Amino acid sequence: MHIVHQEDNTVEVTRTCPFCNKEHTMRFNTEAFNAWMAGEHVQNAFPQSSAAHREFLLSGAHDECFNEAFPEEDYDD
Repeated sequence: MHIVHQEDNTVEVTRTCPFCNKEHTMRFNTEAFNAWMAGEHVQNAFPQSSAAHREFLLSGAHDECFNEAFPEEDYDD
């Protein structure tokens, strides 16, 4: 994981996707990122983020690969 702190109170995180092996970069709020790095659960540190964005932090999987690997299911049976 490569982290670059930006002047606009964000961090730019670059990770390598475990599915496609390509590097992807996303920006996150610095305060939330620091809370997560200090041990806060990712869903608590980033409650407004999608599951795919949180997964990017955890594993490096980007949106397209995450959604392909874990398609949304219709549970309204």
